[in-house]
Amino acid sequence: MGAETVVRRADPADAGAIARIHVAAWRLAYREFLPPETLARLSTRDRKRYWREALGSGTGRYLTLVAERAGVLLGFSTIAMRSTAGHEAEITAIYVDPPNWRQGVGTVLLAASLEQARAADADTAVLWVFERNRPAQELYKDFGFAADGETMHHDSGQIALRMSAALDCHPA
Repeated sequence: MGAETVVRRADPADAGAIARIHVAAWRLAYREFLPPETLARLSTRDRKRYWREALGSGTGRYLTLVAERAGVLLGFSTIAMRSTAGHEAEITAIYVDPPNWRQGVGTVLLAASLEQARAADADTAVLWVFERNRPAQELYKDFGFAADGETMHHDSGQIALRMSAALDCHPA
């Protein structure tokens, strides 16, 4: 039996692995519908710099979690807490290293993210997903998310859908 997947809070030392996963996941997941030049411009070095700053800032508004197995990072998620009419948590990122797709890592990260949002007294979770990213939409639906009618145009020209879920929902 393999090692257990553990989810923990990310720290600045994770920046390089997160950056590598971030770029690899974008390049593979979105290759069918994002322009090749957009994907080619992605830089692990730039992402590492971004993640080192983000993880070192100590701001309580964002929380980044990593999933790891036997000390190897498999994926990450970031949750932003919003003060709105109710408390809303936005999952701003959730990416799994491509060799670990379809192994339950995204499910573990999403469940942990929603638990963190509940612990922070959020009553709703939202996220944005490319309209053409059906596999991700299916995962989110399993957790009670549904498209809520909001859309936005990503700078790549793609349409993103907002999906939301009441946090009293649990995975199906």
